Parts: sequence; structure tokens; C-alpha cells
Amino acid sequence: MSASDHGTDSISPSVSSSEVAVIAGGCFWGVEDILRTVPGVIDTYVGYTGGHLENPTSPDTPDTKSGHAQAVRLPFHPAVLSCGTLPERWCSPRPAP
Repeated sequence: MSASDHGTDSISPSVSSSEVAVIAGGCFWGVEDILRTVPGVIDTYVGYTGGHLENPTSPDTPDTKSGHAQAVRLPFHPAVLSCGTLPERWCSPRPAP
């Protein structure tokens, strides 16, 4: 996954016992906003995954001809959250703003 200006590809030593998931689900800003509220998520990093361009940008992804998807990389505490429970936490109903 390519790092964006919103994050980096490194995880700080303080979270070395964490696990990492990468989720692609449309616009990464909306997905990131939801994931930040999930208990156990340590941080979020947005970027692009897959594809054939070396430095993709947002205009490269809408038609998927580049093969890239907008994605969110998130380190998480496995004692609080697992890859098995992440989808149900991410997709759970939320009150409208």
C-alpha cells in the first residue's frame, strides 16, 4: 500500500504487539472516519493498494483502469479486536449524524 500525506507505512514501537489489517471499501476518507471509532483500532493510514502505477493519486482510482483501490491500513490491538470481529464492528448500524 502506498502511503498518503495523511500517514506513513511505519508503526511505532509502542504498538509492536499489534496486528495490521488493510481494508478497501470505496472512498478511504469515509472508511477511515468509521474505523477510527472502532474500539481496539490504534491508528489509521490511507493510501492505495494494488494496481500498476508507482505513485497513484485519487484521480487514478475512480475508473479502476489503474488497478488501484483506495484503502485504509490500521494497526489494532488483537486483545480488543480481531480480524474476525472487525467486519461486524465496521459494518454495525450507526445513528445518523
